[in-house]
Amino acid sequence: MANESSFDLKVPEVRIVYGAGSLSKAGDEVAALGRERALVVSGRSIAEKTPALAILKESLGKRFAGAFMGVSYDLSKRTEARDQLVKLIKETKSDLLISVGGGIAIGTARAARTRYIGETEKNLPMMCVPTTLSAAEANTAYVAVDEGGPRVPEPGSRPVTAILDPELATHTPRELFGSSGFNAINHCIEGMCSTAHHSFADALYLQALRLLADNLAESLDPDNLEARGKALLGGYMSGLMIESTWLGIAHALCHGLQSVFGTPHGMNNTVMVTWGMRYNLDVAAERIAAVAPGLELLTGPNPRETALRCITSIEGLRRRMSLPERLRDIPGVDPKGFPQAAEIALHDFFTPYNPRQPQGTEELVEVYKQAW
Repeated sequence: MANESSFDLKVPEVRIVYGAGSLSKAGDEVAALGRERALVVSGRSIAEKTPALAILKESLGKRFAGAFMGVSYDLSKRTEARDQLVKLIKETKSDLLISVGGGIAIGTARAARTRYIGETEKNLPMMCVPTTLSAAEANTAYVAVDEGGPRVPEPGSRPVTAILDPELATHTPRELFGSSGFNAINHCIEGMCSTAHHSFADALYLQALRLLADNLAESLDPDNLEARGKALLGGYMSGLMIESTWLGIAHALCHGLQSVFGTPHGMNNTVMVTWGMRYNLDVAAERIAAVAPGLELLTGPNPRETALRCITSIEGLRRRMSLPERLRDIPGVDPKGFPQAAEIALHDFFTPYNPRQPQGTEELVEVYKQAW
């Protein structure tokens, strides 16, 4: 067996730098790209409560152009944050972005990058240092969610470098890291159940699922760098094929929840992953059963029984990690908003790829009620 404690891997369009302490290599990576002014993008918590900014300043040296700490979890403030970041990019004459944090930080940087390139026609490569398992650093496009609902993924290139540093990720709050892992698990399941699934993607999704299922619970121990590192790898791999297979109804339902209630995408997925599987059970038992090897489950006497074992396994992992099991356990969710959320989910860009097509909003409201 190869030693996977540390490695650099080149895949099309991206370089992966993996291992504890790998954030300190950021300066070398920027230099290798021939860039001179790197602007760091993060939330204030990352900048003030973790060593990330200090490590990057030291590693980048004269290539450090500054830091933007205005990433916002408030849906109503994301456009403003994007515009402020575009302004700072121009003021600092930055020629590369380094996003540090979860999916919102990465999405803010990508939105600003898209706007900046559109206004200036200058290239602006981007590096990502994920501290959650959102897989936003692995996507070619990204999902922009605001009060009006999710927008069709905006085009763009995959970030040129992803630095996966389990040492830095130990600073991520336990619930945030764990729930983001269920988002990644749902990538694997819905990607394999998508009407656009294929064997190459299946192989990546299955290995990502193995890494997540085997290590997610143990990764919550801040001293277990090996488990947290493997979880980061699983999260990254779960996102590589999204633009190839797209996802399904559970993610659409999560987008509805996020748009209406502003609830975190990872937390939404933590609950909805199993309800999406149950929704699809009658029409996609064979595809759901196909994820069993990733969960290290024995097959049952028929596909439906195996699929039910998969659902039970994920429910057990969620319970073992003491994460929310019902929508009522997520602060801010109110059943009165289910019809509005269901309407958004019905027209979500992932919904057409789901193996079971909803016949109307009431059908999806019922799924929310079951999850409540």
